[in-house]
Amino acid sequence: MSFSYMADGRIVGERGQPDHLGMMQQIGAVPASCTS
Repeated sequence: MSFSYMADGRIVGERGQPDHLGMMQQIGAVPASCTS
Protein backbone atom coordinates (compact mmCIF):
# COMPACT_ATOMS: atom_id res chain seq x y z
CA MET A 1 0.00 0.00 0.00
CA SER A 2 1.35 3.43 -0.79
CA PHE A 3 0.13 6.98 -0.36
CA SER A 4 1.11 10.03 -2.37
CA TYR A 5 0.77 13.56 -1.00
CA MET A 6 -0.14 16.22 -3.52
CA ALA A 7 -0.01 20.01 -3.54
CA ASP A 8 -0.72 22.29 -6.48
CA GLY A 9 -1.25 19.25 -8.75
CA ARG A 10 2.18 17.77 -7.98
CA ILE A 11 3.32 14.88 -5.84
CA VAL A 12 5.20 16.37 -2.89
CA GLY A 13 5.69 13.24 -0.81
CA GLU A 14 5.09 9.53 -0.67
CA ARG A 15 4.72 6.97 2.08
CA GLY A 16 4.55 3.20 1.71
CA GLN A 17 3.62 0.33 3.99
CA PRO A 18 4.68 -3.17 2.96
CA ASP A 19 2.24 -6.07 3.39
CA HIS A 20 4.37 -8.40 5.51
CA LEU A 21 1.41 -10.48 6.72
CA GLY A 22 0.24 -11.16 3.17
CA MET A 23 3.74 -12.23 2.13
CA MET A 24 4.11 -14.50 5.18
CA GLN A 25 0.75 -16.15 4.38
CA GLN A 26 1.79 -16.73 0.77
CA ILE A 27 5.01 -18.52 1.75
CA GLY A 28 3.21 -20.58 4.43
CA ALA A 29 4.98 -19.03 7.43
CA VAL A 30 1.65 -18.09 9.07
CA PRO A 31 -1.79 -19.60 8.43
CA ALA A 32 -4.26 -17.70 6.28
CA SER A 33 -7.16 -16.21 8.23
CA CYS A 34 -10.42 -18.15 8.20
CA THR A 35 -13.80 -16.66 7.41
CA SER A 36 -17.05 -18.42 8.22
